[in-house]
Amino acid sequence: MDATDHFKLPKFWPRVWALDVDHARASVLWAAHDRESDTLYVYAELVMPRHELALVADAIKKRASWAPGLFDHLARGRAPQSGQMIIEAMLDLHLDVFAMQVDPDAGAAEVARRLATKRLKVFSTCNEWLSQYRAYRRNKDGDLVEESDGLMRAMDLLALSGPQIAMADVETLRNVDDDWAGQSRCDVTGY
Repeated sequence: MDATDHFKLPKFWPRVWALDVDHARASVLWAAHDRESDTLYVYAELVMPRHELALVADAIKKRASWAPGLFDHLARGRAPQSGQMIIEAMLDLHLDVFAMQVDPDAGAAEVARRLATKRLKVFSTCNEWLSQYRAYRRNKDGDLVEESDGLMRAMDLLALSGPQIAMADVETLRNVDDDWAGQSRCDVTGY
């Protein structure tokens, strides 16, 4: 596993968040995607009681209100109607969320692939993620144990679909373009 010491992420890297909701907790991970190396950097986490979805939404918006998010509305055997209610609640709270259905085995395999190829890095400040990662396991029948694993489920979403939907802040990109436009040209080359 590759724990990364905190460093300043480039502002122009696209961002994405993922949410898992179980019977007791809501778990969120935030990630930045370095498109050049196809590396996901998980830089923040949040785990709180499920009934505080409005507080979760506020935390997401404070960190990156413009960033899209992922949510598996059918995870944990949730009925489609229940999943739809959570999605509608998030939309009412002004979150840009994509409903994705993820097979936990496929997600765990993609996380393992990214870790093995060093294309998944987790900031060392994500202590709860590290704790859940260390406890994540399979039972004797080979099934993933669903026990205090909300951040791992969010990680599955990020690993499988995060790079495709991550986006950069438009205002940040505009400022980067303004910086380039404001630079003078070289007298010799004209560039």
